[in-house]
Amino acid sequence: MTVVARSDMHLCQPEFFFLPFDKHNESGISRHTRYFIHRDVEFIL
Repeated sequence: MTVVARSDMHLCQPEFFFLPFDKHNESGISRHTRYFIHRDVEFIL
């Protein structure tokens, strides 16, 4: 399986809910895509 993406960063959309309430900052809502894709999956930028 191969995943093709424009960026190696993923914005965790459910976290956007907490931004107005100062529960998370902008750096806390992005994660490296490799963090949640299985290591056997080919990742192409």
